[in-house]
Amino acid sequence: MSTQIEISPQNVVHKAPSSSTGGTTHTEIDTLLWRMKARLPAKAELGKVIALTSCCREAGVSTLIANLAVRAVDNHMGPVLIIDANMSAPKQHRLFRQKVKVGFVDVIIGSMAPAEAVVPTSVDSLDLIPLGQPSNLESGRIIPENCDEILNWARQNYATIFVDLPQIDEMRHGLMLARKADVTMIAIRSDAVRRSSAVQSVDRLIADGVTVTGTILTRQTVATPRFLRS
Repeated sequence: MSTQIEISPQNVVHKAPSSSTGGTTHTEIDTLLWRMKARLPAKAELGKVIALTSCCREAGVSTLIANLAVRAVDNHMGPVLIIDANMSAPKQHRLFRQKVKVGFVDVIIGSMAPAEAVVPTSVDSLDLIPLGQPSNLESGRIIPENCDEILNWARQNYATIFVDLPQIDEMRHGLMLARKADVTMIAIRSDAVRRSSAVQSVDRLIADGVTVTGTILTRQTVATPRFLRS
């Protein structure tokens, strides 16, 4: 498994992400961002796709992506797009205070073009394709080619694209995006996932044809010596 990157992303952003990162400093986010960038292919003028998934829910993936996207804009890596493909627990629309009924789901079933699903955020040069309503899947089947279309379109219109994926066990349709990403990283919640389970999850993703670039350890806890607690 590739080199582990450690960061604590919980409570990084408030309801509306901005340049302020709350508990985690800009330095921590920027360090992770630039280490991700170092793993991106240097060739080609098209935009680069960075996908994040996790071994379990509540690992901080959505919050982390929101902050990485904001910092990417501040670090002149824009224009930036976030694609919320987390059908299990979509959060990007709430983080950016957007009330929308359409999005990624509608694109992959062919009811709208990628450009029609884009929602501008309050951050300049940062756009969002929210998940939309998962129930819309009932009105049509997912067309695999549309997953390619949304990424190809995004690469042509944005410099950096972040993809918010569901956890590995619930990936399903997200695999089509993960396989096409330039960088796919796994968030591992340190207080909820055993090392053996994390290794199995990574192996499963690799077996599904995804190139895992690295891992991010989230929600780290630092033990306080007993003499300090007393």
